[in-house]
Amino acid sequence: MTTAAAIGTAGSGVARLLPAAGAALVIGLGVVAAAGAVTLVARPDGWTVTTLLAGLTLAGLGWARPVLAVALLLALAPICGHRPTTGPFLAFVGLTACAVPGWLARLATRDRALTLGVLGAPAGLALVAYCGASLLSLSSLPIYAPADIVGAASIAEAWRRLPEALATADVVATIYPILTVVLTLHAAVAALTIAVGVRRDAADGRAAADGGIDTVLVVIGAILVGLVATLAAGALDRQGLIDLRVLRATDPFTNVSGDERLQSTFGHAGWFAEYVCFATPAILALWLWPLDQRQAREPSLPEPPSRRYARLVAAVALLAAALAAIVLSYQRGGWITGAIVAAGVAAAIVRLFGETTASTRVPPLRRLLAIAAGTVILALPLGLLVIRLAGGPGAMDRFAARARTITQVSDRQAHVTAGLRLGSLLPVLGGGSESFAMRYQQEYLLAGGAFYARGQSPLLGMYGSAHNVFAQTFAGKGAVGLLALLLVVVTSGVAAIRAVRRPGASRRSRVVATVVLGMVGAFVIYGQVQEVFYVAPLQLTVFAAFGLAAALEPPIASLTSARRRLGLVGALLAAGLAAHLVHGYVVSGRLAGEYRDRAITRAGERLSAPVLGDDGEYFQWAGTRAVVTVPRQATELSFDVRRSVAAPRDVEVRFDGRLIDRIHLDADGWRHVVYPLQRVRALPRRLEIVVLPGPLATGPGDDRGAAVRRIRWGME
Repeated sequence: MTTAAAIGTAGSGVARLLPAAGAALVIGLGVVAAAGAVTLVARPDGWTVTTLLAGLTLAGLGWARPVLAVALLLALAPICGHRPTTGPFLAFVGLTACAVPGWLARLATRDRALTLGVLGAPAGLALVAYCGASLLSLSSLPIYAPADIVGAASIAEAWRRLPEALATADVVATIYPILTVVLTLHAAVAALTIAVGVRRDAADGRAAADGGIDTVLVVIGAILVGLVATLAAGALDRQGLIDLRVLRATDPFTNVSGDERLQSTFGHAGWFAEYVCFATPAILALWLWPLDQRQAREPSLPEPPSRRYARLVAAVALLAAALAAIVLSYQRGGWITGAIVAAGVAAAIVRLFGETTASTRVPPLRRLLAIAAGTVILALPLGLLVIRLAGGPGAMDRFAARARTITQVSDRQAHVTAGLRLGSLLPVLGGGSESFAMRYQQEYLLAGGAFYARGQSPLLGMYGSAHNVFAQTFAGKGAVGLLALLLVVVTSGVAAIRAVRRPGASRRSRVVATVVLGMVGAFVIYGQVQEVFYVAPLQLTVFAAFGLAAALEPPIASLTSARRRLGLVGALLAAGLAAHLVHGYVVSGRLAGEYRDRAITRAGERLSAPVLGDDGEYFQWAGTRAVVTVPRQATELSFDVRRSVAAPRDVEVRFDGRLIDRIHLDADGWRHVVYPLQRVRALPRRLEIVVLPGPLATGPGDDRGAAVRRIRWGME
């Protein structure tokens, strides 16, 4: 056989394998989504009569009326906009999980061809790549010890505890990345349901000229309903007519009383401002609403002027209310994003109103840009007026203080830098989906971490996220996940822009594209200063825009071609996984080092999280025994140690199991010790600090052992 023939045979073999690989990739992601849904709803103590009835309703709607199920969740999203472990969060992810099996069953059977057509388009491929990268990033977790992920002693106990552990995982829990992957897959299934619903409408001939406007109306209308509901609730709560504290816990850092910053039903003013910015473009849905059946059947019929002006008044009022809410949230990122989004919406309103008025010529582009710029300029004095009238005591001072720091980026820069540093440790697939808080605690706060003992923690206690969706993605999903997310954003934006500029496109199609462009743009802008996917309702809202964007693209006519494209995505993901595992377990072996470190840690306990002392310096409790992993390049080790009780204490210092010193602590104050080390190439190297029992210790749980600080090692 000639070389050319061999290459041709190999190429044909690969061509035959790609469709199978593409199908396997989609099926695998669907199975994980279904398994996660079943696990989330398998908590017998997590359901009330109300949530059970709602869950059964959504389970049925997921199959019979899948888009309506998505719409109900989108309308409920702002009510459940909370951090993990809270009641509203658990209710929302549980209800979403109820709808997932129905969505998946519908997509895999009745809508199978439409599903492949959507997934084979660029936006669909990017979404699959992002979901695949999220799933593969879990390979950075200790999969060699699955019981440890749940915090169980055995596999049997882990299976029993899995539903509760998954649903109530906090951001520093090892199982939290698994929860975030499940939520990402569920949001992606909802987005795919929206895109397929639009295609189904077009295939059935309902409003085909407008690209399936019936489904679009339901989806964007649900977002609009959620926006109106959260603005109304915030206004009523602000006036004291209702009390939303039954639904939310106030911001523990900057809004302790819940009165200083408007946060509506959200537990954080930043998440509330994000939601308002994301949902504001849905105001344009007022130009999509069929005013009567005759008008819906014949869009060319003139619309009564009274209805046109009523829609204009409603749109302007909603836009003003959204801007006022963002101003009262005191979120700097919200002010910037809200002003930009409002400018685009205002320009779109003027253009659409001109299109619906027979006697008015559509404003040219220069005039629309002037309107957008005027909106941004007017936002400042109008914002000051809102602060003065509705801000309450001290509102102007708080506004001035926030305005002075609007260009300050040092606080966010520290978070972004930490995310980039954490991502650099495992740059291919990251340390696990949304694992920033967990990895920050490991690498910055615990002895043995890559960035431990390099001065004070740069983020102090606010290390829940990187406060930047792209840095967070790089830290958790690596370069593969970050590239996939960027592709999702780019393909969605390109699809919307093409739909707006497509010759002969209907006005309603351009409205849909404008809404999508506004939501995706708001996500990109606000994502620079906030991690969006930290809150599940925000993620679902953004993914709804991704689903609409996927529906704007022309579907792939050949299902075989779609499978091949998906297979190519799967092959690229497999290559990324291989590179990740080689880097993690061979060169540089970070994951292998973590495995050995976990084996070391089982012999004792790590030092506690940093505690601020009376002298303004941080220290850590050693307990009765603490283990510190020492870099193999270290040639000297030093630290300060202090007793925890008034009575004398003895502390043994062991290195690699060998006793090298015994310290008698018989006086108050810190004692500085220095030990020279011989450089070795083998790992592990461990320092053990063993505190011998003291006379005042009443039990292991009551003895904090000794206090340790300023752990330093000299390097060659």
